[in-house]
Amino acid sequence: MTARSILAFGLNDSRLILRDSFLRMMAAMIVLIALGLRFGLPPLTGYLEGLGLLPGALGTEPARHYFPLALAYFSLFDGPLLVGFIFGFVVLDEKEDRTLDAMAVTPVALVDYMLWRSLLSWAMSFGVTLAQMLFVGPALEQTGTDAAALPGVLPLIGLCALAGLGAPLFMLFLAATASDKVQGFAMAKFIGLGGLLILVGWFLPSPLDWLPGLFPPYLVAKAYWLSLSGATGGGGDAGGLVLSVWLSALAALVLHLAGIGGLIAHLDRRQRT
Repeated sequence: MTARSILAFGLNDSRLILRDSFLRMMAAMIVLIALGLRFGLPPLTGYLEGLGLLPGALGTEPARHYFPLALAYFSLFDGPLLVGFIFGFVVLDEKEDRTLDAMAVTPVALVDYMLWRSLLSWAMSFGVTLAQMLFVGPALEQTGTDAAALPGVLPLIGLCALAGLGAPLFMLFLAATASDKVQGFAMAKFIGLGGLLILVGWFLPSPLDWLPGLFPPYLVAKAYWLSLSGATGGGGDAGGLVLSVWLSALAALVLHLAGIGGLIAHLDRRQRT
């Protein structure tokens, strides 16, 4: 792809996103989620503790014990999810306009086009996720000395880069499974249900907590939780903990890339037939 093609696609993406109120709403949700986590979770923690619910009737752990679960779901999963949906619906819009079909007679190959879209959505997702974590995490850690919410700087960057791969994966899944935006809404709900595995996996004991690992974003969340255990010194066997972090991250990387590559190949084959 030439620089002129990239510029043209970028301008077209901006036009499609800005003219669609639904896509603008999803972009706004990214900001609203970050604001809700930063300014909503700390007072909610105090409220639950004041009522004697956490710890108390709802569980033995304080409410801030669940901060990493909230960040894993709403930032590491929902951030890339929303970016992926935005780009996915742009692709579906182009499907409805038959732009992708017309591409077959242009110098731009569909594989190159989807690789560019994947790279762009990953970059935006990485930036969004990192910004959310840095915006929310320090505020949550101030609610208690045992409320670790962020690992070290380098692990955090690595985790956000890994989580960002969810955006092209979700985008390509929508492009491969839906023929228009109506079907896209249904498939988006299906993808969103996958996030429940992150919530379930938090409560599973080891080694059962590896079972949801076929869903790549869960492995990113697991690597994040394990890295927090290492940061606070609460992980027991340090060598085993580091190994688990790397295994989770590597498995997440492999599954994300395999899914992205497989979906691009599927879309290319379907265009050729």
